[in-house]
Amino acid sequence: MPRSTRLGGRVAAALFSTPLALQLSVSFHLAAALGAQIDWRQQNTFSVTPVGRDFAAMAYDPAAGGLLLFGGQATGAITSQNLRWTSVGWQRLTPAVSPPPRSGHALASDTSRNVIVLFGGWDGTVPGPNMPFQYFDDTWEWNGSNWLQRSPVIVPTARHLHVMAYDSARRRTVLTSGWTDRDSGRLLYDTWEWDGTAWGERTPVHPAPAFSGATMAYDAARRVTVLTGTPNASAGGVYLWDGADWSHPFAPGFGYANGTRIVYDAARERIVLFGGGDTNGVPLPVGTWDWDGQLWTQRATATAPPPRYWHALAYDPMSAQVVVFGGRGLQSVRRNDTWILSATNPALAVAFGSGCAGSQGVLTLSPSRRPWLGDSYRTLWTNTPPGAPFLIAFGGTDQVFGSFTLPLALAPFGMPGCSLLVAPETVGPTIAPSTSFANEFAVPNDPSLLAQRAFLQGFAFDPGANAAGFVASNGLALTVGAR
Repeated sequence: MPRSTRLGGRVAAALFSTPLALQLSVSFHLAAALGAQIDWRQQNTFSVTPVGRDFAAMAYDPAAGGLLLFGGQATGAITSQNLRWTSVGWQRLTPAVSPPPRSGHALASDTSRNVIVLFGGWDGTVPGPNMPFQYFDDTWEWNGSNWLQRSPVIVPTARHLHVMAYDSARRRTVLTSGWTDRDSGRLLYDTWEWDGTAWGERTPVHPAPAFSGATMAYDAARRVTVLTGTPNASAGGVYLWDGADWSHPFAPGFGYANGTRIVYDAARERIVLFGGGDTNGVPLPVGTWDWDGQLWTQRATATAPPPRYWHALAYDPMSAQVVVFGGRGLQSVRRNDTWILSATNPALAVAFGSGCAGSQGVLTLSPSRRPWLGDSYRTLWTNTPPGAPFLIAFGGTDQVFGSFTLPLALAPFGMPGCSLLVAPETVGPTIAPSTSFANEFAVPNDPSLLAQRAFLQGFAFDPGANAAGFVASNGLALTVGAR
């Protein structure tokens, strides 16, 4: 038997045998045992290179894919450039309508409505003596090819250096922090939410802090919006918005930095922090940090971008990569380099094949999380007969089963339209509690399983569906990774 098949079988068996509590207790020690498991690499082989800038904003484009970079302070001018980043490089965009040039604005990716939301910023105009700076209070949305200015009746105070993040669970864009000159250049700590039609100010019992250089991201795994900034509090500097109030849990690890940036890495389910400078405008070698919902951990990487602050940072879910562009480097140089961060051994969960129809519809298996060493792995099942016995089959290959080539049509066995997609080596019985349910497995903290593959398929007892009384799901190909 090939080594990959044997190891795939070990993965399958281990997923059923390792206690969840045990794997959770050791998950925080895994990174040290395996060494660097995430790394940066510079991308510099493309025909279009954006002008160096700081105070720009970048966000995932849910309509067209890739990342949209807009605006920022370039040498000598504020820009209104629109550029798209994909895995093949940068592309200049020329929409028919675009917001005026600005810097210090904020973008948020509304994945429910497939738009990017923009609010505020500064137009770069330096007023005369005793005159305040004037900032934007406009709201724009990008639909993948063009900008549309929205005209809500009530808007947040004009500002710049504020932050926004999209709460996908509640379908709201959250806004807080920033500077305004309408009231003698004061720092703001109000909280607003945009629902796609109107802005509404929230009145939490515990307001957000007045950060002079905030950064914020929505943590989908823990369903909270994470805020930190300058100066960073001694207790870790993390504030959490749950849609009703701000809380300040103890989150030790990360110290002080000006103009740092955070983003949520959905594949690894971690908040990533990179960059920052001191109060004198000197970029610091802050490094790369993770927040797992409890602790900040500095991550060792073989390579790293040069120190910078006020850079653009975003996550591309299509490539599962964190992308950093530009920012202010040493001697206030505005950088124009592009770097990407990803797992060196990424975990993968890819659906393949198709299920067959039963009494509830086509039995479907979907990945909910990726199989990371030392963590739990979750799958979602839909169209299952409620209360019926259910078999989950794991195997080390999707190519052959004994003398049969896979996929194997199961019509001769009384299951027309169904196929065997994996070679079952371990079968775990359970009961489907409803027509849709999730189940969770512990992935062992065993480095020998790293990058090994296993295959998963489900079979539900459904007496009225066919002569055999069973229906089969599609398959799932798993690759064990380390984060």
